[in-house]
Amino acid sequence: MFCWLRRREHGKAAPSIEVLKKTTRALGVSADYLLNEDADDATPIEIKDRTMAEKLELIDQLSEKDKSTIIHMIETMLTKKKMVDLVTQDAALEAA
Repeated sequence: MFCWLRRREHGKAAPSIEVLKKTTRALGVSADYLLNEDADDATPIEIKDRTMAEKLELIDQLSEKDKSTIIHMIETMLTKKKMVDLVTQDAALEAA
């Protein structure tokens, strides 16, 4: 599965419609959100965890390169977790 993700990230593989549907369900977003590179990501949110809010403020003071690196790491970890959850959920459904 992670090999497929790596090929996808490098533009060497494209997801099927079924994979796109499962991905949108797992991530809780629309297909349009995933496919539209021009989407505005500036959705306002409220962070209730004070420690997390402080860390985000400090991250905002980093260079663009460092911020980009942190964002990429977070996105990778979240995507991995969601994909593992999706595969686990599908395996449980198939076993039932």
